[in-house]
Amino acid sequence: MAKITTHNPLLHGLSGTIGKTFVIRQTKHGIVFANRPSKPRRTHAVQKRTREKFTSAAKYASEQMRDWETRNMYQAAVRNNLHSAYQVAVTDYLKPPRIHFITIDGYNGAAGHQIEVDARDDFKVASVDLIIRDNSQQILEEGAATRFEELRNEWVYVTTKNLTIAPGYSIEARARDLPGNIGSKTLTL
Repeated sequence: MAKITTHNPLLHGLSGTIGKTFVIRQTKHGIVFANRPSKPRRTHAVQKRTREKFTSAAKYASEQMRDWETRNMYQAAVRNNLHSAYQVAVTDYLKPPRIHFITIDGYNGAAGHQIEVDARDDFKVASVDLIIRDNSQQILEEGAATRFEELRNEWVYVTTKNLTIAPGYSIEARARDLPGNIGSKTLTL
């Protein structure tokens, strides 16, 4: 691979392939001459799924860049390794939110008890839902948690029903981000 860093007016704006051997590309570091990349003979299933996921991420990011409000939100998140709002939106689409922990602090099934959830995303967690199930996986209670205003990643759900808690019951927290990715964690009581 050869690089030309001088400003040669003859090569200004030149890009493409020469025959079936060389490729010329314009980069921010100068003009690059390289061997033409070879295409794989067949695509594996994992590779196909990855390509489809990146295609969907690019489509999502393009749609978000058309909406000024969302574009400005993504623009505010630009940092060192992500140079544009578009890159932030692609990354947001590809990475689901994570639940770091669920804090129950003495939960005994009483209504009005606060269950805290720490949910994080590379951009923004849009919502957190909580589901309480019995040991046969029947839903006993579910609802949306609210975000603590002073703490960005903390969400609180206030229980609404009086339940008799038995071993094997579980609390599941589900976090959703703007693209609709879901991350979940289950705590068995």
